[in-house]
Amino acid sequence: MKNHTSTIASILLSLALNSNAQIYQWSGNGHYYEPVATTTNISWIAASNAAVAAGGYLATITSSDENDFVYSLIVTNDEVWQTNPGGPLGPWIGGFQTNGSSEPAGGWTWVTGEPFSYSNWRNGEPNNSGGDENYLEFIGNGSVKTAQWNDLPNDGPPIYNGYIYGVNGYIIEFDSAPPPIVSIFTAVEINWLALTNVSYQVQWSSDLGSTNWTNLGASVQGASTNTSVFDSTRYSSKRFYRVEVSP
Repeated sequence: MKNHTSTIASILLSLALNSNAQIYQWSGNGHYYEPVATTTNISWIAASNAAVAAGGYLATITSSDENDFVYSLIVTNDEVWQTNPGGPLGPWIGGFQTNGSSEPAGGWTWVTGEPFSYSNWRNGEPNNSGGDENYLEFIGNGSVKTAQWNDLPNDGPPIYNGYIYGVNGYIIEFDSAPPPIVSIFTAVEINWLALTNVSYQVQWSSDLGSTNWTNLGASVQGASTNTSVFDSTRYSSKRFYRVEVSP
């Protein structure tokens, strides 16, 4: 049977943007904001450290316009909210109470040191009701999300009826456009439609014009389905791939 090259691909080490990141710019100050959902409860300190590691800081909100904008990013994002008897718990932001401050409202500041001249506390907050409620998050009212704020302990609210509630997200603020988060693929996929009763051999070469191709694994028997063969990207030089119909 005559050999037939059905696929030739040039594969280089690839970088891909993290498609899960949703970052938005606010025209009010030119800064960028990223709501981050976590799969488990996260403390304020852990969230603050993660924001710094990402190149930003927990969002600091210094005007009603900025608060409205940030809230618009999370109001429909259920992943950054958690149900709580006192109202839905929203994500952490960058406000905290300095040690030794008078309770419950003294000494509040932002992680950036900006003046804490604007606030949007829910009625009755801050109240330090859970003890050492020194950290800031969005909170709802009843079952409804709101753009209002609440004070909480570092690890979230206390236990209610034996159930531990917590905070499932935070908001990062960046002064300028953050660098893209990239992932390095550790393998490449060679995919083709492999016909029934046809045998295929995947081959590679470091030179597309070469007549010397090396088999990549054993031959593959087709079954009229899309078939994939994977190769590692650990090699220092680029690789070209082709799929040959075996005799």
